[in-house]
Amino acid sequence: MDLKYNEKVFLSNQFKILSLLYGIKGNESEAKNYELAAEGINFGLGDEAFMNIELPDDHDMDKKSKEYVFEVLEMYNKIYGVYQNKLSEKERESLDINDIKFIGFDGNSSQGLLYFCNYLMDDLNRFGRLGSFIKEHHWERNSHGDDDAKLKKMVEKYKSLKDTGDNFGLKEIEDILSV
Repeated sequence: MDLKYNEKVFLSNQFKILSLLYGIKGNESEAKNYELAAEGINFGLGDEAFMNIELPDDHDMDKKSKEYVFEVLEMYNKIYGVYQNKLSEKERESLDINDIKFIGFDGNSSQGLLYFCNYLMDDLNRFGRLGSFIKEHHWERNSHGDDDAKLKKMVEKYKSLKDTGDNFGLKEIEDILSV
């Protein structure tokens, strides 16, 4: 990481402040890590100054990935809403609950899809019905890489069906799940 002089000064000061704050909170290990990072910057050690601290990724999530996460969450929100509120008991029984299980996103992916999903659902409290349904059935949001290709196909199918409005029902759910 190539830093200009003024960036080094700002970053060093920020790390000194973080060191003090961690010290106040009683986390001496983190306080020491930030103190060492500030010293490393001051002595021109480059990237090695950051070895013991966690820095944010240096890239932003692209718009297409964000849209994909929104589409997945909207699709499942719709499916679960229809399942809970519109389908008859007989129609619900025709679906195996595991067939509509939330597939989720791969937490090991460098794309950050799971992190963005968790941010939307937990931090911003979006998609409450979906979050409740997932918790109720003890499902994970981390797919561990399973069914990523299927999820993309499901979203494409959903996008072709989502404008059916109030007519969205069992047939549309089955169409999405059958991909």
